[in-house]
Amino acid sequence: MAVAYHTLALTKDPAPEAKLEWAMFDRRVIQGQFPFSASDAFSKTSNGRVVRVSLRFAPPPLVSYVQLYTDDVVYGGPPKVVSADGDLLLIQMVVAVPDESPSNFPDNFFVYKASPEWPQLYALPTLGDDWFGRCQPTGIFHSGGDDFFAANLQTLVGENREEVAQLFRYSSLSKEWKLFHIDCPQDPENGFYPICWHTDSVFCYGEYMCWADYHQGIVYCDVSTDVIELRFVRFPGIETRLATCDGHGLPERVRTVAVNKGKIWFINIDDGRFSSGGRSECSVSMWTLKTLELKWEKEHTFALSDLWSVVKYQQSPLPQSVPGFPLMDLHEDGVLHFIVRESIKSELDWRVTINVNTLALDYEPYLNAIEEPYARRDVKNKFYNSALLASKVCQCLDLPTGRS
Repeated sequence: MAVAYHTLALTKDPAPEAKLEWAMFDRRVIQGQFPFSASDAFSKTSNGRVVRVSLRFAPPPLVSYVQLYTDDVVYGGPPKVVSADGDLLLIQMVVAVPDESPSNFPDNFFVYKASPEWPQLYALPTLGDDWFGRCQPTGIFHSGGDDFFAANLQTLVGENREEVAQLFRYSSLSKEWKLFHIDCPQDPENGFYPICWHTDSVFCYGEYMCWADYHQGIVYCDVSTDVIELRFVRFPGIETRLATCDGHGLPERVRTVAVNKGKIWFINIDDGRFSSGGRSECSVSMWTLKTLELKWEKEHTFALSDLWSVVKYQQSPLPQSVPGFPLMDLHEDGVLHFIVRESIKSELDWRVTINVNTLALDYEPYLNAIEEPYARRDVKNKFYNSALLASKVCQCLDLPTGRS
């Protein structure tokens, strides 16, 4: 008699669910009452009123949002996400103070620390009478553990017409702000004009906090030391703005800087707008900075005419217009995200994702989750002219992407 053997049904283990590696945040914070969630963190405003912050994630290229509730009076527009580093987000808003002039209403800065067990919201003390600047040039630097620094850089002209800088720095160790007066790098031959400096973005690279003016370049320093020295590196492939404070425009529409996989990247859409030589064929270029030599190296470039000639683009409803607000994908190599619109008056803006190596593309209508109750037109597919913020704040949360 033959021996009968049982056969084992070999089952394939299910593939591990993809995790959310990064998020692209709308810098505008959604205000209102929201259901409680595991991402909730609480603090108080400078008026002693409650603040509750939570995060609403979506897998890129969909947009994520910071949600905020407070029973205080927010003045001068909604709160904003100013900057990010690691598991930290820096949020800013202005709150009204009874019997005070609006010019004296204080900036309130909050640091949100993501955690799967116990998210935290730290209220930074308000700045003193020396504070007069913009909140946008404020960055956050996670120095390890629960320690962090926040720093705001302002350039100005001194009493003797010298070009100097003021750096306001908050340390989580001292729990106070400190004001530094710093000499600006003297490098006009390399395109650095401190009097015209306008910070467009703030980011961290290694031990440095970096401020970028998309018409000039990057100034950077180590904010963890009390001997602060500013250094400058010029952006490649652009004409440095002349020594005038006029005509800054909206450079974040065509330029951005990113830190990804250990490199500093500069992305430039050359549409001729900021060129004195007139318009040429529009192209998109990506550069990386060799940090030892402080030299830029071009990694990729493509002409928009080549993109528009792709069959999928030609068969799509996308207009043949210059893409804007570039954002580097922090997960897939060589992938950029853009906003494409037919005109500023159009009610339908598009989110377009492009692989710069193959010109493969994906697109869908841009989805805006922030309601505008007084808007005169439908804004659900409208992108507002505020560059999105790429962040890896979700990495510590082990969140599924929700997409197959």
